[in-house]
Amino acid sequence: MVHSLTVVSLEDVDATGLCMADALRIVEDTYRMEATSGSVVPVKIEMHTGREGAFKLAMPASIPGWRQSGMKWAAFYPGNSRWGVPDSHSVIILDDWDTGLPLAVVEGSHITNLRTAACAAVLAKFTVKQPPAIVTFIGAGTLARWTLRALTETFPDIETVRVLSRTPTTRNRFCEEMQAEVSCDLVPMDDPGKALRGSGLVISSTTPHPTPILRSEWLADDAVAVPIDGLYVWDEAIFETAGRFVTDHREFLAGQYAERPDRIAWQDWEEVSSVMEENSRPLVSGPTVALPSGKASIDVRLGWEVLARLEKDSVPAVPLMERRTCAN
Repeated sequence: MVHSLTVVSLEDVDATGLCMADALRIVEDTYRMEATSGSVVPVKIEMHTGREGAFKLAMPASIPGWRQSGMKWAAFYPGNSRWGVPDSHSVIILDDWDTGLPLAVVEGSHITNLRTAACAAVLAKFTVKQPPAIVTFIGAGTLARWTLRALTETFPDIETVRVLSRTPTTRNRFCEEMQAEVSCDLVPMDDPGKALRGSGLVISSTTPHPTPILRSEWLADDAVAVPIDGLYVWDEAIFETAGRFVTDHREFLAGQYAERPDRIAWQDWEEVSSVMEENSRPLVSGPTVALPSGKASIDVRLGWEVLARLEKDSVPAVPLMERRTCAN
């Protein structure tokens, strides 16, 4: 018996028609499944290679309720453009539930974009006190574009999106190009205080800054901050100002903030899967921080969705091993 491995290219992923609406549904379904049946999602293993700013991530996950498991192998190598390849790239390895044998390797770029944006939108959906009329984006890169698509699908009545980035060129380009996709008004801004004040939802997706650029005092009491890039863009007062902290992977935070005892304990963060099960949302004073961790179970679930949508024999299967029976 020959065991084969299916290799799914970016073109194959695109051909399945997996879209943002699918990703939003799958993210919600996965969070709910994790609430009822649990999942096994070890904290990401980060490996540095010696090249400045470059790293790789091993992100395994198992979802017993669907008998699905796998691992995302991701890398970020800034400066790759000099060789004509993306700075960020990944593959998702899917394996057989019963034997552990690898079944498929799925190109992960499109899935990563969908996952990141959809997780941010779902966290916002279940933590906002009311649908936001004004949304602020800090950062105007690829993730911001995908997240805007996810948010306008989740909150179709958004009226204004304020966009702040490091340079006028990037935020103006973002507004000009994305205006063709959305019906809300896109407004480039250069003052972070003005960009945040009065905004019901703040999305940050920036590269690291040497010092925090956002002050919690600028957040409205009923606002939700979704830091896709991590909490380093916010001042330390956010841990005193915010009234609620929600994430999709508390154990991830245990490692992230273990060296900062002045911050709230990771056990004090609420899991979004539990928040989704609440019949009524608690009355809390102060804004909410909703932190997506980049959870591997979502990548794996989306990878399996792609594999299920592929037509039989439409992608190559590479022989890996042949089972041989030794004669006595």
